[in-house]
Amino acid sequence: MSRGSVPDRAVRHAFASNRVAVSEATMAELLDVLALLDALGAFFVPTEAVAECRDAKDDKYLELALAARAEVIVSGDDDLLVLHPCCAAGLTRAVQRQATQAITAGARAVGRGAA
Repeated sequence: MSRGSVPDRAVRHAFASNRVAVSEATMAELLDVLALLDALGAFFVPTEAVAECRDAKDDKYLELALAARAEVIVSGDDDLLVLHPCCAAGLTRAVQRQATQAITAGARAVGRGAA
């Protein structure tokens, strides 16, 4: 969901007006997803600002990759995929069909939009 899109604005309006419905089952699923992310991922605080993407909202993924010292970025986002494989940030990106090979080779990956 893109910031400022109709779905984004609808969700923000729902939260602001206390009109978000949750159940025990949906909250449990959300907590399971968050626990999985916690188990599989590591938290990084980017310290370098990057301005490489044609969509500035995607620069945060390059900043995260730099902070994590990622060897590849796995993405289906056209604004990231259009970048030169060795962009000025010094990162290499792998398209989805190359992701399995890169990860199998031991590369740490930052993922977004992969199907």
